[in-house]
Amino acid sequence: MHKARSGAGDIPAPRFPRWVAPALLLVIAAGLAPLWWEVTSPPLLAIARPWRDAAGVLLVPADAVRAQGPQGRLAAPGPGNVFVIKNGVARLTRVRLGVLRDGAVEVHEGLEESAVVVANPPRGLEDRHRVAVRP
Repeated sequence: MHKARSGAGDIPAPRFPRWVAPALLLVIAAGLAPLWWEVTSPPLLAIARPWRDAAGVLLVPADAVRAQGPQGRLAAPGPGNVFVIKNGVARLTRVRLGVLRDGAVEVHEGLEESAVVVANPPRGLEDRHRVAVRP
């Protein structure tokens, strides 16, 4: 007859204290916290303020306008959108554009002079996104 074997050399498996697993999870969570903040924090966006030229026409940077023209090209005069920041939230605002100038575009309707607009909105920015701003 064959003898039954109990295992590999009858050495008992090492036992860890009960606190090792929670401590290990805590260390992993603490290590991932900066990455989690980087992924979930609101994007940091550059801002611009509208200004008036010598004739009193309200202007914004051309990069701040999200075009409604074909293939996403800015076709002024016509309709356009800008992101206005209010209370840390980007709001998509419809504006009526005028003439396109050197790096700026005229805004005839839909925007106040005291508004804060996103200078160069990223492609993924949508209405009512929480954002952080830098001057």
